[in-house]
Amino acid sequence: MAYSQSVDNYMQICNTFYFILTRLLLNISLILQFAAVAIPSYAQGIGALQMDLSSYDSSKVRAEVNKKNVKFKIHPQTADLIYFMGNTGKYPLRIVCNPSNPKDTLAYESYSYDTNAVNTSFYRNETRYTMADLGETGSPMHTLTGQSLMVHNKNPLSLDGLIRIGFNPFACSDNYPEDMQFYQAFAPFTQFNYMQGPGNTIALKALHTQNFSPGWNIALDYNSSVNQEQYLGSLQNNTRKRIRFGSLFQSQNKRFKQIIVFSWNRSRRVENGGLANDSLFFIPVNSSQWQMRPLGYYTPQLDKAKSSIENNKHLLWNRYQLNTRPQWFLTESMVWEKVKFQYKDENRDSNYYGSQTFNETKKVADSSAWNLFTHRFGLERHLGLGYRNAVIGLNHVFQSGQYQFIQPNFLNKQSVKKVFSQGFQAKWNSDRINLNGEFMFSGYSKGSHTLTLRSNTLRIPLRNKSDTVFLEGVKSMRFIVNEKGPIDSFRLEGLTKYFFVPKQTLGIELGITSQMQYASLFQYQFESNHYQFERNFEPTGSRSLQIGITHKKGIHSKSFLRIFSDLGILDRPLVSIDSLPATQLLSVQFAKIELQKCIKYKKITILQSILYQSYKKHELNILFNMGMPKWLSTTSIFYEAPIFHKAMKLRLGTDLRYVSHYQNIFYRADAASFIYASQGKQLGNYLELDVYANARVQWIDIFVRIEHLNELVVIPGFNTRFQYIQGYPTQPYRIRFGLQWKFFN
Repeated sequence: MAYSQSVDNYMQICNTFYFILTRLLLNISLILQFAAVAIPSYAQGIGALQMDLSSYDSSKVRAEVNKKNVKFKIHPQTADLIYFMGNTGKYPLRIVCNPSNPKDTLAYESYSYDTNAVNTSFYRNETRYTMADLGETGSPMHTLTGQSLMVHNKNPLSLDGLIRIGFNPFACSDNYPEDMQFYQAFAPFTQFNYMQGPGNTIALKALHTQNFSPGWNIALDYNSSVNQEQYLGSLQNNTRKRIRFGSLFQSQNKRFKQIIVFSWNRSRRVENGGLANDSLFFIPVNSSQWQMRPLGYYTPQLDKAKSSIENNKHLLWNRYQLNTRPQWFLTESMVWEKVKFQYKDENRDSNYYGSQTFNETKKVADSSAWNLFTHRFGLERHLGLGYRNAVIGLNHVFQSGQYQFIQPNFLNKQSVKKVFSQGFQAKWNSDRINLNGEFMFSGYSKGSHTLTLRSNTLRIPLRNKSDTVFLEGVKSMRFIVNEKGPIDSFRLEGLTKYFFVPKQTLGIELGITSQMQYASLFQYQFESNHYQFERNFEPTGSRSLQIGITHKKGIHSKSFLRIFSDLGILDRPLVSIDSLPATQLLSVQFAKIELQKCIKYKKITILQSILYQSYKKHELNILFNMGMPKWLSTTSIFYEAPIFHKAMKLRLGTDLRYVSHYQNIFYRADAASFIYASQGKQLGNYLELDVYANARVQWIDIFVRIEHLNELVVIPGFNTRFQYIQGYPTQPYRIRFGLQWKFFN
């Protein structure tokens, strides 16, 4: 009896805790919607938003989670670095719990995300429908959206400068500090993703995060993929490892903030150079009728070639608040980046080097390395302009770059190129407009600049009808300008425990970008036994106008429509045509329109993405559409429902990808670079069909995925050769399976 009563008491405590937690998360979610929709309409002269929930103490949550035999698991929330670093004017506008315990875990901004989503193709790039690879898991990737033609496509969080290394065929898939995710972990949390398939393909992804103190979170992100030849005799193997470790810290008084991130990316490849003869593998067939697809023999160009690429990038970011009113901040950031490339072809190198090597362990005779250091130091001020809070900042920027080349024949010629540059960066970020500019006034990048002006989404209600949202349990709300205390208040008791959200809203965002800079270190100079060049180029850049429109229904619907357009001019772009050394083309106009549509009807969800891009042909530019496909499309349809009396959640889905015709692109393994062919438009006009099933039982997900199902047949009207890079057939029809497992505490 005593044991039974204790169990009942424990279950009652757990149920009470679960009820409080779910109500709290619901309140946070609803208040966020309120902050985004309702406040701008009547909160003139009001600063950041703070919710008084003094009766709540998340330390009790931690104590409950740390008990043995935990029955309620709490998924960690993601901390957004954009808000943490103050890179947006919306930073002061936030909801903060004000518990009685000063050491509460919820010490900085965070948000929950969809824990039901399972990426069944996590080993591939998430935006793979815009990428072209060499047909193998973990192989080099080339963008099909024209980003390779842009001089600088900076991440909003990027602390890089205007000097670029410009060498890395894995730039689209490597782990970088700017993309690091931190969390609010109520208890230590670990997640494993495992995938296995034919060709000895094994992919592993692991995440571990925990909070050592209320404002200190650490996260470890590990990715690994290994595979051998997908086609008999192809001799193409890949080993990819990506490790990222980071620390996010905020002092108890919130005056000091720090981010430290270390990232290591490694790739080891057995290079085959692609097909020696396409016709021996892709047997000619009649493309006008349905038939089973015959395949011939895979004969590679290379049989004794290997390459290795290492990309290390580390970040240290600090910010210290000097005073409270006005709010002045001292900021500093340092970014170290190193890329090393080694290539070895025994058949060719022996004629050039003989038996000479400079690394007897790896037997390496040719190595290139790029080093880049970027330092920023400056001041920021947070302005309280009513609800239009703003962040203004000015930073001094210093960059130092170096290219090193080593051969046994030229041991005395190791440091080939050193460059320096310095300039200023200024920003004005508010909850309406974000303005960021950078100008280099001396050194290698003298005169280069980047200017970005973007407006935050303006939401316009389309109908008078509204959804009613009830704020249960909210006692009061207070509006504050800074973290010291309230200057005004607005009560929600009694009359306004609920508010109205429009049934439909229209979001509009605008952006202007202007960039000009010099060639990357790799485009300027490169030396090996295969290539040796040093060139000077005119500055290159781009100017564009971006317009985005989003139509979304009420908060109870997940359906939305987004249209994004990018119109502009590429100024003297640099492109490798027929050979590695870059060629500077004439300026060309471009236009991009992307449509994203989500339709959710009961248990069926349809996701559609379509991208159209057009580059105006110049009489002296020989590339069709600047080497890019005009159309890219992906369609995802899945059915999701609980089964077995809700003991299991089942998802059945299909993904369809289509890429239109585009210029022939081939991959030079001896320089790890993609090069456009001046003749031929044989790639693209192909689709890939995948189907998958995912089942979730408690905290374990198991999935089976059938990829490239249509490889078995020839579909009339489409390309009979399934390759996105010339000479590299994409992976054949295959079945893969895997699981995702979450561990709490």
